[in-house]
Amino acid sequence: LSPLVGLFIMGGLFQMLFGTDVAAMCGAALGGVGGFWLAKGLSPRLAAREEWQPVILSVGLAPDQLRVETLSSEAR
Repeated sequence: LSPLVGLFIMGGLFQMLFGTDVAAMCGAALGGVGGFWLAKGLSPRLAAREEWQPVILSVGLAPDQLRVETLSSEAR
């Protein structure tokens, strides 16, 4: 989402400051690239957070086909 936000904000800012379509296009390109760099920089930190990890809510197996393994607190 950050590339799209960067694209619109920088495109609008360059259009307002310089008043030409070419400037708006260049600003939008810079904002889009900056948004991608921002997303690329933030994604490893956000992916490492435990509360952002996926959780399986339900499994469509019969009870006799399901095996549950739990890790002890020392293994983490």
